[in-house]
Amino acid sequence: MVSDEKRTLIRKRLCEGISNKEIASEAGVSVDTVRRIKKEMPASVLTTHDTGDNSIIYDNTTYLTKKESEYTKKLKSALALYEDAEEGWCYHLVKDDYRLKTSGTWWAFIAYPESVPAGWIKKLQASGLRIAISPLHDKDKWDHDSPEMVNAETGEIIAKGARYKAGDAKKAHWHGIAVSDKRISAIEANAIIRSCTKGPYVQKCRSLHLAYRYFTHEDHPEKYQGYEKDEIIKVNDFHLEPNKYEVGKLQADIIRDIKDHNLDEWWKVMEFFINSPEMMVIICSKPGAITSYVRSLWKKNHPEGTVQRIRIVDIEESGE
Repeated sequence: MVSDEKRTLIRKRLCEGISNKEIASEAGVSVDTVRRIKKEMPASVLTTHDTGDNSIIYDNTTYLTKKESEYTKKLKSALALYEDAEEGWCYHLVKDDYRLKTSGTWWAFIAYPESVPAGWIKKLQASGLRIAISPLHDKDKWDHDSPEMVNAETGEIIAKGARYKAGDAKKAHWHGIAVSDKRISAIEANAIIRSCTKGPYVQKCRSLHLAYRYFTHEDHPEKYQGYEKDEIIKVNDFHLEPNKYEVGKLQADIIRDIKDHNLDEWWKVMEFFINSPEMMVIICSKPGAITSYVRSLWKKNHPEGTVQRIRIVDIEESGE
């Protein structure tokens, strides 16, 4: 029978990444006992976190390999790169999220009113990154009790619902997206963004569109719906590249405008959309279908064709 004190010690050492053999020696138990306690213990981190990107469920319950542990040391952290367990924001570099070490161009971050420095948005602007910042989320509530978990510092088990309960208010926060023109590493992204926000560890953003829509809980009718799109702050000309479906919708809108306004020549199309950057990107980068439609519209409007029309004009002018 293993005492509660030894169980607490073993859990604490497991959270610190100590090997099973070393823990067994310190606690005076067998390696098999350590493995059993490790298997039975709840996670030392939250299994999911509310980042606004619902395309992936993040699993933070696995342990690091030796190689992965070495990488975390480069980031000056053991397991938890940043954790605000009280409010449920957890960012970890663990086995299933080891891709954080790779470079990227899209990054998601969170900032808190009480920890951001003065002029933090201007500092983000000076970074050169294209930034979007959500309205202040100060009306969010938990929809579940906090899960049972291990206190990584003490090894003690924190009971379910001890940290927060369903219906409790979440701490006010901003969601943010940062886009870089070139690929940068996770280390560099954190150095840039966290120096401006003093907030949690930056995550790779899997979907700009989902993260941006989460700013106003657009796809989450069960969450607070009072955050307005016109409250979103955009820095350094932040914009969203349309996905394939949205490209199709924009192409359809362009063709509809061409039809409605009878834009049967290319110069008419360009002049009509010249003040619509979003449409101009589609017209210039994917002109095939649009060009074909303009050409077919011109032929419909001029069934005689260019050569025949010129001949008719010439004949009329000559009086023949």
